[in-house]
Amino acid sequence: TALILDLWSLRLTSLARMRLFNQATAECSNLYSVINAISLPSTRRQIVPYELDVLRARTMYWAGDIRGYLDELVRLIRVCKSLAKRDEKGVWTERGMRTGMMVVTQLIEMQDYPGALAILRPLAVSPTAPPEIRFALARIMMEAGDTKSVKLALEGVEKDAITMALEAAMFGRWADAEEILRKALEDEKDNVVVVNNLAVVLLSCGKLDEAIDLMESMLKASPASFVAVEPFLYNLATLYELRSNAAVDRKRNMLREVAQWGGDGIKTGALKLSA
Repeated sequence: TALILDLWSLRLTSLARMRLFNQATAECSNLYSVINAISLPSTRRQIVPYELDVLRARTMYWAGDIRGYLDELVRLIRVCKSLAKRDEKGVWTERGMRTGMMVVTQLIEMQDYPGALAILRPLAVSPTAPPEIRFALARIMMEAGDTKSVKLALEGVEKDAITMALEAAMFGRWADAEEILRKALEDEKDNVVVVNNLAVVLLSCGKLDEAIDLMESMLKASPASFVAVEPFLYNLATLYELRSNAAVDRKRNMLREVAQWGGDGIKTGALKLSA
């Protein structure tokens, strides 16, 4: 049974990666109907992969049930806390942290920064906390302009390129931020986060045309990767608006790319096209 469920987890994850959310949601719902019918609650935890439970929670997000999604993530965190007490290897502690980061990501999407900070601060002081948690904490503080807290959060941590660039931008060192991100892009040419941040930095440096050329070249080179990232689409649409009166036509062309490569679940509002 465990092997079968592992294969199901792999299948549903693959559907999600292809952005076939409707199909993944339907199949996940049918699978859990069978699991709930044939498994006792006491044994379900032993045979159902944790990743499958997380994927089931994601189906609520894809369906637009954000409250249900958050409630399910919180339930999973409670499960992790309970099982972590008897887990010497720290597997359930790590799972709890990863699930907590999913909650943080959703709160940030909802612009609930106080709620995100309330979760991140206790996680960041944990001796087993990975650097990514402190990076996330620092980036939220950057949004708030809390420079002192940013320095404290990153103290003693080896910073990644994105964090260094954002820190430089926060202090108005745009040229430094551009240099850092250009070097990062040489190492990871398809990293959408690097591309997105570099485009914003180029705009802040007054290089609007260069920012647009960068994003368009990435969209043309790897459309399947970039049309799935809504902040990328939103920023490119914004750059079009800043550049010319032909922005609507260019955004319509971008909509065609999204329709061809985007799969289910793309929020067309990211293209900033009026209905």
